[in-house]
Amino acid sequence: MLEALIISLIIISTVTAILNGSSAEAASAFLGGAERAVELVISISGLIILWSGLLKVAERSNLTQKLKRILSPVLKLFFKRASKDEDTADKISQNISANLLGLGNAATPSGIAASDKLLNGKNYREFGYFMLFNTASLQLFPITVAAVRAANGASEPFSIIFSVWTVSALSLIVGLSVFFLLSKIQGKKEKC
Repeated sequence: MLEALIISLIIISTVTAILNGSSAEAASAFLGGAERAVELVISISGLIILWSGLLKVAERSNLTQKLKRILSPVLKLFFKRASKDEDTADKISQNISANLLGLGNAATPSGIAASDKLLNGKNYREFGYFMLFNTASLQLFPITVAAVRAANGASEPFSIIFSVWTVSALSLIVGLSVFFLLSKIQGKKEKC
């Protein structure tokens, strides 16, 4: 679906540029954008590799296990069924821990595995909570965003940290509130 949307946008943009007589500018922007994308990927890859390596060190030093134990009581509130399965609980904890550390790329494999386990277990409610936690992206250290900011010349790439904390906490609170409200409405409909 997303591929079709992107291809459609490219076709519409190309046709519009040709009809407006600005195909040369569009081609220049297209090539310039591709070049800038490659430069950005190369410039942020070093920081992402560094933090991914630090995450591996954290895993080997059992820091992630300690973080899992700290998060366990909170996660059990939202993932009651999943917390009974050690493997699913580990994947959820790894994913949320990596996201808290701002390592979204490192969180992806455990997120996919946790999603698969929740969906195969027909645990849709807890899958919804899991998606909510991932979408809110509560982060202690917004590493990827800071890397992009640094690559684009920001003198203080981490100056956004308080804004990130505020926005991600608010989005999580609003998301949980809406989820809870919709669950109550759904429960009332099922009783009727």
